[in-house]
Amino acid sequence: MRPLPPSGKCYGDGTKGGAFVAFVRTLTRVMPVTVICCCFLTGCGKNPTPIPNGFTPLPVPSATPSGSPIPIPGQAWQFQGWGISLAWWTEIVGDWGQPAEQQTIVQALFGNPATPNWPVIGGTSVPPLGLTVLRYNVGASPASGASDSCQPPFRLGAEVPTVQAGAGQAVRLTADPGQFGVLKAAYDLIQSQDGHPDVEAFANSPPYWLVPGGCPQGTDGPEDLSQGAQSQYVSYLTAVVAGLQADGITVSSAEPFNEPTTPWPNGCSSGCQEGAGFSLDTQQSILSKLCHVLPPGITVAAPDGASPEDTIGAWQTYLRSMPCVGQINTHSYQGGPAPYVGPYRPALATFARDSQRQLWMSEFGSSSPITVATQIADDLNQLRPDAWIYWTAMEGPQGWGLLDDPLADGSNASAADPGIGRVSATKRYFALAQFTRFIRPGDKIIPVSASYPSGVRIVVAATAASGLVVVAVNPDQTSEPLSFDLGSIGVGTNVAATVYRTDASSASDNDTELSAPASVLGGLLVDTLPPMSVSTYVVGAPAAGRVYAAPGGFPPAAPQTELRYDYQPTAISLSGDGSYYLEDLTWPVWNSTEAVAHGIASVDNCRPSCAQGREFKDPMIATFTDPRSCGGNLFWSRALIHYTGAVPPDDSQNHLWSQLFYSC
Repeated sequence: MRPLPPSGKCYGDGTKGGAFVAFVRTLTRVMPVTVICCCFLTGCGKNPTPIPNGFTPLPVPSATPSGSPIPIPGQAWQFQGWGISLAWWTEIVGDWGQPAEQQTIVQALFGNPATPNWPVIGGTSVPPLGLTVLRYNVGASPASGASDSCQPPFRLGAEVPTVQAGAGQAVRLTADPGQFGVLKAAYDLIQSQDGHPDVEAFANSPPYWLVPGGCPQGTDGPEDLSQGAQSQYVSYLTAVVAGLQADGITVSSAEPFNEPTTPWPNGCSSGCQEGAGFSLDTQQSILSKLCHVLPPGITVAAPDGASPEDTIGAWQTYLRSMPCVGQINTHSYQGGPAPYVGPYRPALATFARDSQRQLWMSEFGSSSPITVATQIADDLNQLRPDAWIYWTAMEGPQGWGLLDDPLADGSNASAADPGIGRVSATKRYFALAQFTRFIRPGDKIIPVSASYPSGVRIVVAATAASGLVVVAVNPDQTSEPLSFDLGSIGVGTNVAATVYRTDASSASDNDTELSAPASVLGGLLVDTLPPMSVSTYVVGAPAAGRVYAAPGGFPPAAPQTELRYDYQPTAISLSGDGSYYLEDLTWPVWNSTEAVAHGIASVDNCRPSCAQGREFKDPMIATFTDPRSCGGNLFWSRALIHYTGAVPPDDSQNHLWSQLFYSC
């Protein structure tokens, strides 16, 4: 996150009725303020966003493609998980002094979404989010409190104690007891649920003893690291990572920067935070040193640019030539703290994919629950990150927290916080839950080609439990019809979908399971989306909704050979004796009426017997059709094998299996 320059700045994206909402950051937090006629006076929203350092514009499509959205199963990827930054809320929660209250917050954020025992916050039972990615904030401030060099003081929780008081000194994680205590509790809880916690150590600033003037709030210049201190900074980060590892926390990645290419202002107005600027050359030099000293198994991540453009600027300047940086981190803001609406998500996704690097959307936050949901949908469909991380878990009423604490007002650190008593879950919490509860680590995100012209976004995921999840976000202030084609990913008729909904315009509808399911008719998911709502559809798979291969055509104990709507096998046997099977299969077509596979037919000529026969392998295209009921399930009953090259002896170029049933 980043404060505005002392002079203030407004960020807008257009006018409406002579007014627009500017985002003013005087408390290092976004405050929406209606500004009358500002755009006519200053041109806000008409001038392009300044080109980030190092960024060269690229030819790109429109920012949010609009049309008839369709799922693209051929571009699906495995999702790593959802996460949260531990700044700055853990400094507050960890200081409550009541372990049971702290554990309630930990259960809400990191508990298993499948548990029937929901934690109670603010008198309301809230569904656990099931977050598994934790970004540990490597502190930069004196453990004894702010020095006189930092004026005005930090906002509540943002003065994160450094765990190493000076170069070469011992790392003491207990110097930051609040954050480390919450980290350990969350880490242990995730592991106890058979989950895999992914911990990233990231820094907003070098420690106070490595920055000019001793104050880690920034100097309004491109370099906020003392001259000649790069190696010391790298040693500091490495020592903190080693300290976490020694205390039983497995660290997966380390990130030395946070929005480094836009200068951090010297002397914010109030409610300050840690921050530091680094030139692109300095970033490259620090990363090169970090690559050589981090232990094997810990990925170097960078650069945490404020926007995809910022991150692409680093890519174009140095990241592309640094394969040792195995993870690209980007935030998803634009023009300051506004949500990203630019066109460069697909380009960044391509850079990451083509260079075989992980990509994290490592920070986004907003006061609007619908903006949060819309941003998730656009990021998953266009940026396609391996992990998606929300900014913070708890702030005051004007903040971005998933939880609301009226005493954590975002101003100076003098406010006291007694505990969980006044904390409540916000609509942002429930909007995020619409995704995190149902799309889990290991599930496959199936990107969707476009949003609807109305602005409705769709997210699709195939779950590891052989189900399908669809999330629909309606950001409009009117109801919108939903008719989304699932036939292309194999969902046919006679399928119901359980619906969960958060309505931002309603005080009570928070991740509520609706009594009436939605229907999938002829492969179409049909519903009406209330205004300003997020709806999650868990598509069922009743017996009549799956299509299998012939019941006698493969061993029952080998489900990898099933032909069914939620799994496309790479090999399958069509004969009872194993003399005719297909392998190396890919599936360009898969819907409720047919499945088409490209691959190899392996045919035994059974001369003089199948045991002694010769095997022929020839390329072919197989088309499966005509699903029929057998034993309570649907099976493909016909298969046409078309050989595209040589034809096995005694066979024809088009081999029709007209009846694949053996036991019905």
